[in-house]
Amino acid sequence: ATDAFGNALGNSFVANRIDAEQTRLNAMRASEAVSQQANKAVNAKLDAQLAASGREAMENVTSQSQEQTERIMQALAYNRALDLNEVEAAKSVKRQTQ
Repeated sequence: ATDAFGNALGNSFVANRIDAEQTRLNAMRASEAVSQQANKAVNAKLDAQLAASGREAMENVTSQSQEQTERIMQALAYNRALDLNEVEAAKSVKRQTQ
């Protein structure tokens, strides 16, 4: 009877240990799954923010480039106008001296 009781007690202990280990493994798997989902969500958010800031930076560069191009074109037009004024002034002086 003692052997049977000892076997039953040992089997119960082993069954409880197996059940506890299975519960721990299931909890660990569930935790890993939640962690992976959280990581995916965080990475997606970071990717979106990075894309938005990259897009904003490119828009700023494009805008600044366009502004600089416009200033250069205005300066060229102003220089051309000055050159034309000088040519007209020279022609006017030439006509007056003839």
